[in-house]
Amino acid sequence: MPQLKILLIEDEFLIAIDLEQILQDAGHDVCGIASTAADAMRIASATRPQLAFVDIDLLDGRTGFDIARSFSKVGWPLAIFVTSHDSEVTTALDVGAGMLRKPYHPSDIVMAAAYFAEGLLTPPPTTIPPRALRLAPAISARFASSKADDA
Repeated sequence: MPQLKILLIEDEFLIAIDLEQILQDAGHDVCGIASTAADAMRIASATRPQLAFVDIDLLDGRTGFDIARSFSKVGWPLAIFVTSHDSEVTTALDVGAGMLRKPYHPSDIVMAAAYFAEGLLTPPPTTIPPRALRLAPAISARFASSKADDA
């Protein structure tokens, strides 16, 4: 399975550490943990992650949506929102690559990372995304077009 460089953006320390361990156990490189927008941008600029798991509410009052919009301006990383805010689904899928709902099962995180690793590094993805992952329409189209290119 291809491995990704992943940034975690989470304001709850214990959740962040748990998520880091899940991803490292799956063989991914967690390049940093940020709890504020400034830390997220600093770490992303220094490490150039391919994927970020992003909480919506951050310690500095900014949102994960703000960060995802900043990321999209520079073209990296793709943001998967990990949140318990059902009301934010539309915005999450407009500015991010997808959304996983808290509470999540560790296998959902591993499967989502594997799906995006294949989609980004060796497209098109052949693994099935976890049922808990809602893909953004733009990502679904991107991955579908890479499948059509292979045909």
